[in-house]
Amino acid sequence: MTRSQVASLEQGLPRQTVRRRLGPPLLQTPFHPHRWDYVFYQLTGDGERAAYRRLTIFFNAAGRVQRLVQSGDPYPQAYSPESSSP
Repeated sequence: MTRSQVASLEQGLPRQTVRRRLGPPLLQTPFHPHRWDYVFYQLTGDGERAAYRRLTIFFNAAGRVQRLVQSGDPYPQAYSPESSSP
């Protein structure tokens, strides 16, 4: 996930648009039907943590984005195969 993908999200977007822009969420449970989590965790070759990013999206009862919560390392400006492997 890149900075521009995250920046393209805004309040009021429907779930289908979020899925189209980011793909399916990594975590989606029946216990939190109005919450999607996108988690990225990268390790170096020797098992050390290289990067961790998490984006949690909360939807309202109508299925539209209500709030975004970001944590972890900054998102890259653009995706490149080199940035996805240690």
